[in-house]
Amino acid sequence: MTKINKKTGFGFSLIRQALLVGLAGLLLAQPASAERKRFYRYIDEGGRTVINYTIPPKYAAKGYEIINENGMVLKKIAAALTRQEYKAQQDAKRQAKLLQAKATKKKAEQSRLDAILTSTYTSVQDILYSMLKKLGNLETQINVTQGNIGRLNDQATDFLTNAANLERAGKAIPASLTRNIHDTRRQIAESQSFIEKKKAEKSQIRSRHMEDIVRFQQIREREPHRFIRYPSQRVSCFSPNQCQKLWQKAVRFVEQKATEPLEVQQDGLLITRQPNQSESVSMMLTQVSQKQETWIVMEAHCKASIVGERLCSSDSVKILPAIFQDRLSAN
Repeated sequence: MTKINKKTGFGFSLIRQALLVGLAGLLLAQPASAERKRFYRYIDEGGRTVINYTIPPKYAAKGYEIINENGMVLKKIAAALTRQEYKAQQDAKRQAKLLQAKATKKKAEQSRLDAILTSTYTSVQDILYSMLKKLGNLETQINVTQGNIGRLNDQATDFLTNAANLERAGKAIPASLTRNIHDTRRQIAESQSFIEKKKAEKSQIRSRHMEDIVRFQQIREREPHRFIRYPSQRVSCFSPNQCQKLWQKAVRFVEQKATEPLEVQQDGLLITRQPNQSESVSMMLTQVSQKQETWIVMEAHCKASIVGERLCSSDSVKILPAIFQDRLSAN
């Protein structure tokens, strides 16, 4: 149904022709200026569409359109929010700001950690050998403590034997002997606790350095110009099953081509022993994930010497990346 606006004296039907006729009547009745060529189209309380030069505030709050004489929408004004909607909108904005602030802070912290990582280490091998050194120190402490526990157990056995002999002889056990037994048992418990603590430290050090290795590789893949380049190649994979199959091929390749034995092998990381001779070739595999893509990266290293550098520049080593690519691409 079409509403007739008595004040302006025009109306319209749902038929486009009637709408244009009504608009034409408005144009004839008003001065031909840019202001008069814009109209308000809104819905009244009866659900009827109204077109007029002005719009009552009570309808403006419900949303409206500004159109020209051809009925083309020039601008659409959304309905005013209710109090609840406004509150929800403000809450959402505050939450978005908090999330953005957290993301910015996290990114800044990651940049700081990345700067420390790349200033501390120049290669993955540096990280690996730092880890092995720390693990070696902890292992030494564990071994020494285990030796102490052995001696303490021997002492405890002697003390208990003496106490048993005194009891059989019907004699009283001296307070000093009782203290020795208790002290020895306490030292054994403390030593065992110390060993467990050091084992936990070993696990933490290994985990942290493995994370550093993966992160270092990610930075190096993203910013290769910052690092020394070694003969290397990376192959992409896009599913866990595909990545596992390619990783198995990559491991076989390293076992065949590297001259040094494996030193570290775990999920996503394989490193052979550092070259100890100028003719030795060490190799490393890492599995690096960024966004939706995963790379298996192979890298060859030679001894840090004139002969070693010459070896890594030779065709026999420089061709390894191409062979690696072919091996992993083959069915």
